[in-house]
Amino acid sequence: MKTNTVLLRERIEQNYMEYKDSILEILDGNLLFSLAGEIAAVEDVYQLTKLPGWIEDSEAAYLLEFAEPLKMLADAWESYLFDNSSDFRPTVEDVLDKDDNNEYYITAAYADDLKRKYGGDIYIKDALYKELKETKMKCRLLKNMLDDEGVGI
Repeated sequence: MKTNTVLLRERIEQNYMEYKDSILEILDGNLLFSLAGEIAAVEDVYQLTKLPGWIEDSEAAYLLEFAEPLKMLADAWESYLFDNSSDFRPTVEDVLDKDDNNEYYITAAYADDLKRKYGGDIYIKDALYKELKETKMKCRLLKNMLDDEGVGI
């Protein structure tokens, strides 16, 4: 049986490949330039998470509750990106200590539900886009039904 640390390493590897693919699809110099800090943070965190002992197995279990732990860590790391004296460990601890992670990041359970709904090979962002589009259509239908009943919103 794989440890949480190994499972997290695999999830981060998958997150990295999906992120890299999404960035390579852009190929717009201005947009890529504006994303330079984010891209650098993702690359740094990806390399830092390859180092042995960077996380405890119990901490890995927490990060595995989210679909994109690489994004969580990179978002926290981006502010330290150009501070050469920074150690990665406080960034990991900062992410682990946040109570509002569930509000800002997609949980792995929700991502799994979306992947089942829209096809297992779909990227999370593509599945979210489809879900948003579907929700928007449902809202429009409900609004039309209310308008037909003379209720209006």
